[in-house]
Amino acid sequence: MPGQTLRFVPHAARTLIAAALLSAVAFAENNSEVSDTPVAQTGWKYRVAVENLPGIDNLVMDKEGSLYATQELSKGVGKVIHIDRGRITTVIAGLDRPDSLLLRGNFLFVTEETLNGRVLEYDLLTKKIRTLATLSRPEGIDMFPNGDLLVSEDILGGRLLRVPRDTGKPMEVILDDLRRPEGVLIGPDGA
Repeated sequence: MPGQTLRFVPHAARTLIAAALLSAVAFAENNSEVSDTPVAQTGWKYRVAVENLPGIDNLVMDKEGSLYATQELSKGVGKVIHIDRGRITTVIAGLDRPDSLLLRGNFLFVTEETLNGRVLEYDLLTKKIRTLATLSRPEGIDMFPNGDLLVSEDILGGRLLRVPRDTGKPMEVILDDLRRPEGVLIGPDGA
C-alpha cells in the first residue's frame, strides 16, 4: 500500500504486530462492518508483505527480515511458507493444521493442532524434518535455554510439557489439567 512501511521495532514485537495485523485482516474479511484496510494508530506504520494467502496463522521473522508463516489448513494441505520480498516458497508441505511456529538458529519448529498432532523440527540447511513428539492438539511453542521445547496442548485438561530435542529423553509434564492453553513464552531467565 502506498506510503505505508513496517516500523522497525524489536524482533518479537515485529512478529506480534504482523500476526495481529493478519488476524485483523482475516477478521475484516468475515465482518462486513469492518474496513478492508487496517488503520494504523498514531506513531505506527505497517506494510502488507503479501495478500490472499488462506489460513495464515503464525509468523516468525528471520534476521534478514523475511517471514515464515504457517498456513493452518487441514487434511494434509497445510504448509509452512517463506515470504521474501513478495516471493513465496513452500518450506514444508503435507501438514495437517500447522499452527505454532518457532525459529531458532537454522531450525524451524512447528506444531500440528490436531488430536494426534506432531511437534516437528525442520533443519533449514539440510531440509530434514523429524518428529519430536505426538501430542493432543499441540499449540504454543517456545524454547528453554538448554534447547528443550515448551509446548502447550490446546484441549480441556490440556498440559504444558517439556519436550526434549533429544528424542531418547522422556517428556516432562510441567502443568496439568489446564483449560485450553495456547501461547507460551519462556522468560530470559528460563522461567
